[in-house]
Formats: sequence, C-alpha cells, structure tokens
Amino acid sequence: MVSCTSPKQKTRDIVGEAGASSVAELHIYAYAGDGGGLPLVPNMGHGFISVKNLTDSAFDIGGHEVEAGEEITIGLWGQKVIWSVWFNLEIHYFEKDMYKNAVSVKRGIKSLDEIEILSNYVKNAGKWTFSYNCSAFAHKAWNTVAGEDAITMKGRSTPKKLYKQIKRFKTYETERKITNGRKPSYVKGGEFIYVTPK
Repeated sequence: MVSCTSPKQKTRDIVGEAGASSVAELHIYAYAGDGGGLPLVPNMGHGFISVKNLTDSAFDIGGHEVEAGEEITIGLWGQKVIWSVWFNLEIHYFEKDMYKNAVSVKRGIKSLDEIEILSNYVKNAGKWTFSYNCSAFAHKAWNTVAGEDAITMKGRSTPKKLYKQIKRFKTYETERKITNGRKPSYVKGGEFIYVTPK
C-alpha cells in the first residue's frame, strides 16, 4: 500500500479525516483498467466504496450488517446475475489480485446519523445503467456524507474520471486491499442472496 501525491495535479486535503471521534471510515476506490466489463463493451474499470466500522457494535449499511471492526465493500455492477448493488464482490477480485494500481482515499464518518444517510442511499441506489454506473454510484455514495470532501464529476461519471479525482487528494493510496471472509451477496425480493465465487 503506497501513499502518493502528483506534482502535476492541483491537490486537495481531506477535511473530514478519520479520527478518534469517527464511527467509521469511508473509502472510495477507482480502478482504471480492465474491470471485467460487459461483452462487446470496452472495459472501463470499476469504482466502488468500502465502509469500516470503528465502533464496538454492529451497524447497518443498505441492509447489510457491518460488525464491529469489520470492513465491507459496496459496488454497483452491470454484468453479474443482478444489475444492482453487490456487497463484498470486490473482495473476491482483491483476492485474485485483479485491481492492479487501483487508487483510494478515505475520510471519517462522524455519526450514526451519517451512517443512516449512507445506508439509505445504498438501499435505494437502483439499477446499473450506462449513465448511472459503478463510478456514479460510488462518487454519489461518497458525496452523501463527504461535505467539503465531495467529488465533482463533469459529464458522465466513469472509473477513469473518478481515478483522476481521487488522485487529487494528497492522502490517496495505491493498491489498498481488503479481506473479511464474507461471501459476495446482493438483495433480491428483500432477501440477501449469497454467492460462492468461482
């Protein structure tokens, strides 16, 4: 895991740094390479978020329980069995070392009220489309609680645009990985469906 800055870009400080008063860390990721895209559609990479619980008890994100000390990934996918929000699918790809040179940045979530705001966004995110794609989902999820750390995207959001925006933050990291032992899952008919990755 490497923390980097680029002298060629106008850089930003994270205003809402994760600290002792934070209830969670929110990370936003962008991978600008082959994201396992749709057949016949150019692979455009992937954007997603992760949430790490810093409290001593579980809380809910989009219907998914996050245990104390646990971190989960949340992403919008358009080429799996359901074109919607998946939990922990990215962890499977981390384990396969498929997110080479992915970048990420984190900020603190200061209260359980902010957790609820983020949770409601994830729960009502809707289906993947070309305009509301993985990176649009990720940067809008980030912005629900980001305040002054909000990410502005001109035109249609793409993983490559998100990648550039993340690299503007002075504290961005490269190839930060997550593992939690959870199976990937999605919600269908109000129930979580767990999938064993191949």
